[in-house]
Amino acid sequence: MSELTEDRKNAFEQELSILGHAKHLIGSNQTISVEEFKKMVDSYENLLNDVKLLTSVSDRLQNRLTNANEKLQHLNQQLKQQSEEIQTINEDINKKNTELQKTLDELMDTRNDLTVARIKKRSIQYTVIVSIILVLVSEVIDRFVIPQIFPEAKFFSSKVLILLFIKPIESAIYERLLHRAQNKGELKKSKAVVD
Repeated sequence: MSELTEDRKNAFEQELSILGHAKHLIGSNQTISVEEFKKMVDSYENLLNDVKLLTSVSDRLQNRLTNANEKLQHLNQQLKQQSEEIQTINEDINKKNTELQKTLDELMDTRNDLTVARIKKRSIQYTVIVSIILVLVSEVIDRFVIPQIFPEAKFFSSKVLILLFIKPIESAIYERLLHRAQNKGELKKSKAVVD
């Protein structure tokens, strides 16, 4: 700030010197020569022209500054509106993302349920096949092996044993198929306990 004041004093040094001289002349009641008076008038005219020029430049700069401020306010208002629009859009996107995630979770649950149902069906099919094979084997055992080993056991049937093992066989097949589906990534591990 003091630098600016010094620059202003230096800019008007000549005028200040002339003003000081004129005050001295007035204070001393001396007569002023035409040449000194002309010098003061010329200095005053130069000063007046400089002031007019500075005022004109200052007015133009003020107008530019005012226009720039108006544009800045307008741009700030636009920026604020766009920011609010972006915030609204982001809220909508977040809402849609939440809905989409919920739908994806439901689809994954449905996919897991379908996979579990498919595994259950397949385990029942395999159990039926194994049961048929065991019944055929037991028929052979009941007709040919048991009568030779235990001739007096007429009512004994190995088919009773097969009935006792059907559920454990089906459970073992089901667990094996679940484990395989989990390893392939077809099923979430948390769904493995669903029966």
